[in-house]
Amino acid sequence: MERVDSHTRKTSEKMHQGETGIPNPLIEPIIGVERAGQILGIGRSKAYELAQTNNFPVGVLKIGRTYHVLTSSLVETLGLDAYLTDPPAVSNISKPQTSTSKA
Repeated sequence: MERVDSHTRKTSEKMHQGETGIPNPLIEPIIGVERAGQILGIGRSKAYELAQTNNFPVGVLKIGRTYHVLTSSLVETLGLDAYLTDPPAVSNISKPQTSTSKA
């Protein structure tokens, strides 16, 4: 069995998240408050403090003893929701032309 080091795993995860590093809500509907805080530029301790006092910039779900954030809410708060629902069109990709004329 091949062992994957943590750096390789993290790099691979970042590649799947796109350039922003923000997860796609369709693939990862909830994320931990620590990760949401990191995306928002909030430190770990402050993120938990804000979550516990209901002052986190995005709605927080408490499941058991852990705090989670809806990825869709985070994306909306950052103003990226339009990008996910209507990504920029790629108009300069041409499809190969097939010839239908007989020689």
